[in-house]
Amino acid sequence: MATSGVTCREMQDSIDNFRSVLVISYGTAIGAIVFNTQPALVGALANSFGFTEIQLGNIMATTLVAIFCLVVSSFYWVHRVASRTTVIAGTLAAVFGALSLGFASNFVGVSLSLALIGAGTAAIYVVCLACLATARDPTRAFGVSITIQVAVASITVYLIPAYAIPLYGFKGVAGLLACLFVLAFGMLPFIPPNQRIDSAIEKDQALGRKVMLLAPLGLGAMFIYFVGLNGTWVFLERIGADMALSAEVIGQSLAISLLFGAIGSLIASIAGRRIGTTAALTLSGVGFLVFILLLGNANSALVYTLALIIFNAAWNFSLPYQMDLISRADANARYIVLIPAAQTMGGAVGPAIAGPILMSGGVTGVYVQLVVCIGVAFLLYALLANGLSRHHATGSRL
Repeated sequence: MATSGVTCREMQDSIDNFRSVLVISYGTAIGAIVFNTQPALVGALANSFGFTEIQLGNIMATTLVAIFCLVVSSFYWVHRVASRTTVIAGTLAAVFGALSLGFASNFVGVSLSLALIGAGTAAIYVVCLACLATARDPTRAFGVSITIQVAVASITVYLIPAYAIPLYGFKGVAGLLACLFVLAFGMLPFIPPNQRIDSAIEKDQALGRKVMLLAPLGLGAMFIYFVGLNGTWVFLERIGADMALSAEVIGQSLAISLLFGAIGSLIASIAGRRIGTTAALTLSGVGFLVFILLLGNANSALVYTLALIIFNAAWNFSLPYQMDLISRADANARYIVLIPAAQTMGGAVGPAIAGPILMSGGVTGVYVQLVVCIGVAFLLYALLANGLSRHHATGSRL
């Protein structure tokens, strides 16, 4: 079946081209930039506007809810709207939101501007994720995507406290984001002109309805995973500040940890399905436990940085395997576009829960939230992997 002169095979070959994967992965980096830079954004907002932890949590939650609403609606329109049109509209919305953020002066203005940025970047993310899902080895494509995401986020997290804030104040942060968004226009030649996910993705059509029903289980696991993950991630800057670390040191620690997170996802990309999903998730779970032990006893910038490195490495190493599991259960690509929705909704709920916990009970409650959510999510993934194995949905090790 041809779509705007582009056949499924031509689309497949285009996406499997490594340069195309790299460029499209930048689109996912833009789509995830608000989420991935939350600690730096939270610190900049706290220092520039004096917002409380609860206000900061609500601002981030509002932004992620906007992303969630856009992504959920994409379940209906992403099959029908031209992909390049969506990228253009999303980029324009994100740039306008960044410019308005630079002139925001209160809680409402900041919240609305970030919500617009979230909606615009989500539109870009949905299209790019759908493109990457057509790759013959989604684990590797997702791994490259996450590597680019954390690399871009690492640079951004470093620049915010080191240059943007000292030189231009919060307007510098907004300007930096606007520049990143403008670069998304460069992806247009690499985006299929009118991608139709249902006809472009070549999956194993032998998957039965029972196996297809496993995909929502994976989305539920992704949601729970991000409730725990973002409940911790969004407040790592505040935890460092409570340790009397300077904003510059915290920014450097976050940037370094994100670079090591990129290494984690790069390892997943190189390994692909040669590493079993269960083994990958187990290694990640151990990493989170080590992170808690280190940060719970941190007494120096070095230990703080090491804990953050392990946190980001565990996060980004396991994520391609989680996304691949959902992709393998989704033969007709009806649920793959909802992965960002599960991530952002979980990310919105996480800080909304963790903010009051942090203010009333301290950081220990945040760690408990992380452990419980990661444990439940990985249990659900184990059930999903077992279901796929029993139905012979894939020849890879589970």
